[in-house]
Amino acid sequence: MAAVDLKGFYAYLLWSREALWRVLESVPEEALERPLVPRKRLRSVKGLLLHAAVVEDAWLHEDILRVPMVLAGFPEVEAVLDREGEGLSLRALRAYQEAVGRATWAFLQGPVDEGRVVALHDASEERYPLGDLLRHAFLHEVRHMAQVVLLLRLLGVEPPALDLYFFLREEAAKGGQGEVF
Repeated sequence: MAAVDLKGFYAYLLWSREALWRVLESVPEEALERPLVPRKRLRSVKGLLLHAAVVEDAWLHEDILRVPMVLAGFPEVEAVLDREGEGLSLRALRAYQEAVGRATWAFLQGPVDEGRVVALHDASEERYPLGDLLRHAFLHEVRHMAQVVLLLRLLGVEPPALDLYFFLREEAAKGGQGEVF
């Protein structure tokens, strides 16, 4: 697959998360837990946010680094996984997502050998280049973020503009020196 600036792409994801959180903080928590999609899983804003964070955490920690997930330090989050975050405070969900983000950002600061082949922790016969796994995890979040935006619109909430263009414009205005953490 063609090379993508993983660090730059992830900086965009972190920027998008922050823009989204600024809106989410004004929405009643019960609305964010409301099932809006007629399916068994991933039916609410909170469910999608939790799912995206857990998936990123699992790819990085279980598959790539082979260490315990950040989730292990958040028992209140782990306790509601089967309920897709129902009853979990938005503050706790944000703290977990931010901890995962800090861990991923720290990983991206070191040398990242995108060609290193990684065997999946739960299916060792499946092996993929590290760069492809990271691109997959990051694109996975982009897809779910778009779903969150749609669900916010269904709730009558104006979502933030999360297009890459707005991130690039903001970075250019800062001279490309924006702080991530």
